[in-house]
Amino acid sequence: MAKKKKLKRKAQSHPTNSLATPPSPTPEEQRKILREAQNVNRGHPRKGETREELRQINVSCLASIGEQFTDLSLKTGRTKRALLEEAITHLVRKYA
Repeated sequence: MAKKKKLKRKAQSHPTNSLATPPSPTPEEQRKILREAQNVNRGHPRKGETREELRQINVSCLASIGEQFTDLSLKTGRTKRALLEEAITHLVRKYA
């Protein structure tokens, strides 16, 4: 018996076939978003507002992890502080 060849149909490119993904921001736009997020934490609190007490934690890490962390901060547009607080909160929930 002869083997039948399966015909492959090419997927037609149509605007409705693809998922609409927003264009990723350029590195300069990412830096601008990050600067604006950092500026929110500067200055004095408004009347009636109080800030939480902050404690500084100094940690040494591998240079590659530090670079990846910086890239992640630029990519997400969130400050390193916000990312670290989220990570620490996750660890506390997991191990506490």
